[in-house]
Amino acid sequence: MATQRHLTVGEDWSQDLHTGGRTELKYSYRFICDEHYYGDGCSVFCRPRDDAFGHFTCGERGEILCDAGWKGQYCTEPICLPGCNEEHGYCEKPGECKCRVGFKGRYCDECIRYPGCLHGTCQQPWQCNCQEGWGGLFCNQDLNYCTHHKPCMNGATCSNTGQGSYTCSCRPGFSGASCEVKVNECASNPCRNGGSCTDSANTYKCTCPHGFYG
Repeated sequence: MATQRHLTVGEDWSQDLHTGGRTELKYSYRFICDEHYYGDGCSVFCRPRDDAFGHFTCGERGEILCDAGWKGQYCTEPICLPGCNEEHGYCEKPGECKCRVGFKGRYCDECIRYPGCLHGTCQQPWQCNCQEGWGGLFCNQDLNYCTHHKPCMNGATCSNTGQGSYTCSCRPGFSGASCEVKVNECASNPCRNGGSCTDSANTYKCTCPHGFYG
């Protein structure tokens, strides 16, 4: 007995009948692939794995289906935390974001300033670009002392003189480094002949006794 036909791979059984002379042969058959082989001719090989060489399962046709969190031809590339900077961050397992040297932050999108930088920023790692009003290698020298500290008192005008120093131009009637001292115009006893002195802004007034004037 010999017969020839095209067999389709599948789990379903096919029925057939072969007769000859006084005999009759009924039989059932099916064509299934060995484990890990797929396709019409069982020519596609796919074995699920979860190790350094891949993280995947196999589809009905033997196609590779990456496990959650993995990508690439053989699912060997982890998918990093969404938002992780592609240039400055990387991951060794799904969902993480590890920063390369010189960067920090949840998404590795912040550069690390020069060590010791106080009032500066960076656009690239290890920079210390001083904010307005600050200078020096570490941006720790106050170039705008007047604005930051307002040292001059009593309405005086403040002028920066560099690197944390300043001068105050006092209003009439005040003195001192910060114009904190009110000048007493009567302190020098300017009134004569027993006159009484009254202090006022940048001047004084004498009240003369009887018989004197001026």
